[in-house]
Amino acid sequence: MIKSKLFTTLKIVPTSHLQKIELFIQSPFFNKQAPSLELLNLFSILRNAVLEETTHNLDKSSVARLMGVNEKRLDKLMSYLLNLVKQYIIIHQSGVLEDPTIQLMNLSKFYRKQEEYNLFELNLKKLNSQQQQLTKSKEDFNYYTYLIELEKMQQLLYTNDRKTDLNLFSTIKSMDIYYVRTQLEHLCSLYLQRMSTQIPISTEMSPPQDFVDLIEKKPFLNIPSIQLYLTFYQLLYLYPKDDKTLLNEAIQYLNRFQKEITTHQVKELKTILRSYIIKLYNQGNAEYLEISFTTYRQHLEEGLLYHEGKIRASTFFNLVQSGLRLKEINWVETFIQKHQNLIIGSDNPEDAYHLCLAKLYFAKQDYEATSHLLQEITMNDLQLKIQAKRLEIITYYELESSLLEYKMEAFKVYIFRLAKKLLSDRYKKSNNNFVDILRQLIRNENYSSKLKKIQNRIQQEEFLADREWLQEKIHQLL
Repeated sequence: MIKSKLFTTLKIVPTSHLQKIELFIQSPFFNKQAPSLELLNLFSILRNAVLEETTHNLDKSSVARLMGVNEKRLDKLMSYLLNLVKQYIIIHQSGVLEDPTIQLMNLSKFYRKQEEYNLFELNLKKLNSQQQQLTKSKEDFNYYTYLIELEKMQQLLYTNDRKTDLNLFSTIKSMDIYYVRTQLEHLCSLYLQRMSTQIPISTEMSPPQDFVDLIEKKPFLNIPSIQLYLTFYQLLYLYPKDDKTLLNEAIQYLNRFQKEITTHQVKELKTILRSYIIKLYNQGNAEYLEISFTTYRQHLEEGLLYHEGKIRASTFFNLVQSGLRLKEINWVETFIQKHQNLIIGSDNPEDAYHLCLAKLYFAKQDYEATSHLLQEITMNDLQLKIQAKRLEIITYYELESSLLEYKMEAFKVYIFRLAKKLLSDRYKKSNNNFVDILRQLIRNENYSSKLKKIQNRIQQEEFLADREWLQEKIHQLL
């Protein structure tokens, strides 16, 4: 019974809806059969198990015995209860119970089909008035606008004898706005994924210029939300090339028009912005470091980096590393301590905290403390482990440890073994290049001509871990 569809479904339903489901079961409108005490008793048993997070005595025979029915009767009750729960979920997900726009839309459709056109017109006016009062940041605003115009067209097909105006232009116009905006939104998500994973993109995907041409042909498409998504799409499409003018334009559009889109879309676009900037910086574009840190701090203050009051380990690392590279030691130290118990997105949040603390000690040039802390950390998270191993190598270099060469060779072997199944090609190259360049640097410390060649390689390598530290070391040697 624990693995039944009914119990599995009830477990994933938000607990705040369990009481509403009970009322739904009791309603003679939704439950065509009289809600028996057996059905309510079964729901009560399962609801309590969900709320108390226990499956004790929840096998079929125990539940049947508790309810005083045989297992065949229990199967029928479970099947019927599952159908009722599904009906509730379907109705709730449709928005009929909560969304006044959907309610009025369905009422208009009913009046039209029953040919009650006076009531249809009155209801449609109310629907239009309600839609105009809503901000364009409402979820599915453009889609609802299209549905309203479509409803008008459907009504005119039956009532307009001369067929002079069937509201076709307004319907097509609203459909274009919804379609183009939605397509651009999905294209941004697709190219963000490509930027992170290098997935191949079909040549059938429309380039940004197609949308520019389309907007020139249909000026009504030149609306803020479409311009905003088009600008971000152009940025992502150009990657790995950068365009500072376009980036500034994207930031300005986002600040200016964020009230024209939903809160979810604002968060999504700001996530794209952060990812784009940090990727360009990691490619060796040093001028993006300060832009990245400023953007992250701004989004942190706006609360956009938190998920239910917590912060993801990757975001935590990006803020710490950017801050340390900019010598914002005091800010980083306060940030680390404040978020010590708020890290998520890692199997070992405590290790994530300690690794960032080790980076802080390293930035303070307390290499002994850094080394000591790294030795105490047990890393199960692959990404954290690789970062910790690199930091250990760097620390051994600063301490002039005799173990440095051994650690570098062990790291190369470790990356080689992981690369077959667990590492992307770019991540493998990034770490291998780090060790290769560090070895070249050590072997040629006294040869300025060779050091200059190494310096050029550091600047030109597309994938290189800890590039800034290597640049700093070679600058000191020259």
